[in-house]
Amino acid sequence: MKTLKKLNAIKTYSGYKENEGPLEFVFDNKIVIVESIIERKTIEDSETRMRKDYFKIKSKDKHTYTLFYDQNSKEWFLEE
Repeated sequence: MKTLKKLNAIKTYSGYKENEGPLEFVFDNKIVIVESIIERKTIEDSETRMRKDYFKIKSKDKHTYTLFYDQNSKEWFLEE
């Protein structure tokens, strides 16, 4: 079962809109630098209308991570 871990230290790109995409974040006391975004989409709950931005990224050290940005709470999460 996958769980979501709140990310407290994340650096993002803000261009057209705030928190447009992740640039780097801290996970397991290490700085993870984003090399590329493999997949990106916005997920909206049909009942609550809450929106999350989903990012599947590849890091500089070649690991793949899945991140979510909750647009309502303005918080970032890592899927484990």
